[in-house]
Amino acid sequence: MTDPSTIVPVPVRRGPATEPRFRDPAARWPWWMLPARTVGRFQRRILAAAAGDALTINRHLPAVARLALPLLVLAVAAAWAALHATGAFAYSLPNIEWLRLRIDHAFSDSSLLVILACVIGALSPSAGVLLVLAYGILDLGVSTTVHGELSPMPMALAGRLVALLTLWLLVVEIPIAGRMLAMSMRRLAGNRVVVAIIVALATGGLTWVWTQAAPVLLRPLYSWAWLAMTPALSAIQALQTAGLVFACVAAAASGVRAFGAAPDELIDVRAILVLPPRPVHRRGVVIAQRLAGAAFLTVVLGGLISGPLDAIVLFVAFAGAGPLAATIARRTPIGGVVGSLPLVAQ
Repeated sequence: MTDPSTIVPVPVRRGPATEPRFRDPAARWPWWMLPARTVGRFQRRILAAAAGDALTINRHLPAVARLALPLLVLAVAAAWAALHATGAFAYSLPNIEWLRLRIDHAFSDSSLLVILACVIGALSPSAGVLLVLAYGILDLGVSTTVHGELSPMPMALAGRLVALLTLWLLVVEIPIAGRMLAMSMRRLAGNRVVVAIIVALATGGLTWVWTQAAPVLLRPLYSWAWLAMTPALSAIQALQTAGLVFACVAAAASGVRAFGAAPDELIDVRAILVLPPRPVHRRGVVIAQRLAGAAFLTVVLGGLISGPLDAIVLFVAFAGAGPLAATIARRTPIGGVVGSLPLVAQ
């Protein structure tokens, strides 16, 4: 396992063309990770996840498996869009329609495809980025042919984008959060079994939370368009009544992935990549970014908003949370105490 203290600094080229590159000359980026690498320019945790995926793929997977993963991702995205476009017959089992092969309006109409998405995200968050991108493009194209899904504009379009962000949380953010938890516990990095268990529990637990929150997050898909005021039963029934099933699937897949991870993943992205220096922004840019982030989070939680006052309260809370937390950490002992705790305790 690489010791970060022994890493020899590699000169970094200055200028806008500087790209993150692997310290291992034999490592290569798979072509299908381009979307994750692009997002990683702005979100370093996604870049770290993509780098770890690339390392494991280069070291452990045969050529056939390297090709199979992106093909599976594109097949799931195409199946979602095709079922949405054609309104295929719904095959169902008693109580919960696990084999429902029909998409009315939301991606969660098909529990089977959501489970496949859980597996894809747990195995590779960078594949999850590709899934959201491919599905988002196809789904928006199909929505133009379905009456009421994109009317009225632009609210209906915003509702569909919020639904895509809900999928993003499941297949990108939750698996990365599980990995970050393992990376924060460096003393356990050499024990693959313990690390795999921790990642599985964290990912499974967060996935269960997602199943309970998704019905609220999906509400704008319906209420901001001419569809309904609340999500359809088919879109939320399995999530609400059998959330543990989705959590167990995500936990199992993420545990297997963590057990087979490249050891470098459990240290730091700087042990894998040579990174360009972070840009230093002016105060005005930082404030603008914070306000844009607050507006973005307010839209994501649009399912909780029943009027302008709700939106204002959420926006002010999101905009003020960062500066308030920084002030408390700087002027009180709370920041030092919390910072000294393991990530799981935080």
